[in-house]
Amino acid sequence: VCEKDGIRWAVQAKRWTKRVGNRAVQEVLGGMRYYSCSHGMVVTTSAFTGSAVELARKDGSITLHDRSWLAEQIK
Repeated sequence: VCEKDGIRWAVQAKRWTKRVGNRAVQEVLGGMRYYSCSHGMVVTTSAFTGSAVELARKDGSITLHDRSWLAEQIK
């Protein structure tokens, strides 16, 4: 859990070689509710399955960031 600009975020980081699926999105959603966060984020060194992307889109407060985004942030 972190906070920036008054917004509480539930963040889950996955260092995986396989694609990250629905479970990670469900876990961050649970963390958001448990820790009273308005936003959630899953960051991975891999990529996301199509169903994980679809599930995150259903809840506009969850963002997914894959290895491409992570590499860009490191630059």
